[in-house]
Amino acid sequence: MRNNIFYYTLVSFFFFSCKNNNVILEEPINLYPDKELIKKQYNKYSIFDPFHINDSIYTPIKHRENDVRMPKGIIKATDPYNLEFFNKYIVDNFEGTYSSYIVRNDSILYRYYFRQYKKENEQNFNTKNKIESYFNKNKIGFKFIKYTDYKAPVYLLGNVKNTDSLFCIIDSQDLTLKVHITYNVKDTIYHLPSKSLNPFRAMEIEN
Repeated sequence: MRNNIFYYTLVSFFFFSCKNNNVILEEPINLYPDKELIKKQYNKYSIFDPFHINDSIYTPIKHRENDVRMPKGIIKATDPYNLEFFNKYIVDNFEGTYSSYIVRNDSILYRYYFRQYKKENEQNFNTKNKIESYFNKNKIGFKFIKYTDYKAPVYLLGNVKNTDSLFCIIDSQDLTLKVHITYNVKDTIYHLPSKSLNPFRAMEIEN
């Protein structure tokens, strides 16, 4: 019992320290996100989906200067696929590592992980062999499904707390890594990856 209390205190201190330093540190793969820690350490915003009004995003990105209900506008609404300013914000404020979660009715649906590597850093996810070595090392059950059109491998990952498999896409390109995890493969129909970026679109980019 004493060990459990010590471990929880240590983890809580770690997350608290990371947020105070504007650094969010998480593993690229997180099968068991802690909802309570996410709620404490991340900011909550609506994703403004009229068909799923109970969906929210938890993100470390701060709110807009003129509207605390909205995250900073760091994606051009007129060019929604250009993530130049979004990625720059992550590098400038979170040392290049970012995670966000979409939650519905207290259930975590989806996680987006982004990392911008420095040239001297080793990229551990840039080949299928390295990815599967990471799974084996961390005792993560996996099944390779296919490659996407842009050559990103798709996996089903095992989760002992859930009979449904997790749907995972790992997109590694040069010095960037993007990991998309949908915590119930049935939810992939909702196109959650695009929804996780929608709240940051604005007519003007905020610094």
